[in-house]
Amino acid sequence: MTINLFLERMAIYMSTNIQVKIKNVYGIERIYPVNQKAVWLTSLTRKKTLDRDEIELIKKLGYQVEVVADQI
Repeated sequence: MTINLFLERMAIYMSTNIQVKIKNVYGIERIYPVNQKAVWLTSLTRKKTLDRDEIELIKKLGYQVEVVADQI
């Protein structure tokens, strides 16, 4: 493993930022994980998406939540 790859992986583990994407599906807001840290936190809920209450709890744990917009 090269040093750059090691540092890149450490940055993922040490990061307190998670990225999510918000989509409206049949009138219901769905919050999907984008980066690996968000996927891990979502897996704790045993669902594929997060809701607003779970996002608030994640923020209370010290994570910063970034909403990623769709690119055209």
